Amino acid sequence: MSFNDAGADALVLIVAAGRGSRFGGEIPKQYRLLGGLPVLTRTLLAFADALPDARLLVTIHPDDAGLYEAAIKALPSPVSQRLLPWVAGGATRQASVRNGLESVSGRDQKIVLVHDAARPFASIALIQRAVAAARQFGAAVPGFAVTDTIKSVDPAGAVTGTPDRASLRAVQTPQAFDYALLLAAHRSVAGQELTDDAAVAEKAGHKVHVFEGDAGNMKITSAGDIEAAERRL
Repeated sequence: MSFNDAGADALVLIVAAGRGSRFGGEIPKQYRLLGGLPVLTRTLLAFADALPDARLLVTIHPDDAGLYEAAIKALPSPVSQRLLPWVAGGATRQASVRNGLESVSGRDQKIVLVHDAARPFASIALIQRAVAAARQFGAAVPGFAVTDTIKSVDPAGAVTGTPDRASLRAVQTPQAFDYALLLAAHRSVAGQELTDDAAVAEKAGHKVHVFEGDAGNMKITSAGDIEAAERRL
């Protein structure tokens, strides 16, 4: 299978329901303009370019419906035609992902890539590695080696240990899964609060593999990150 049609059975689930409290400002960070386009629009375009046949789905906060509609107006028609109706997110990221997965239950997607809306610089190579990893392993995440020394601390801030950084990886999105595996995992851990979909799969008993990430795949979390992203563009 060439990567021209590698996404024919893929779903790209963009998580955009967060309120961006750490970012500040009047609108959530995923709708802030970056080089004249909303961050979410750039994220969608990145996946549309890498996977021309994949379906695209976004979970949003219902209060942001107007911002979302404005963001997708900038998408070319061939991309917007592959965009499924938005799905309301939940109170947590985990709930938002499950809502998105449940909304397409019964369709024919075999793999799903789950990605943060605030990571607009996912490269074609990274996305294609994610697809390949989902097919090979069923559960995989992009990561790269940690170069800084990491300390674990207690609530008072005192150091309690120094993990061996050789065994540590900084993990990103898109996280890549067999669709049925991830949906079943989310259902099985309902009520438990976990930080990402890799943790959901792990908690459900699945082995999660790490594939090569991309240091340039930055996540926008602050106003300073927007400025850095503008410089990159």
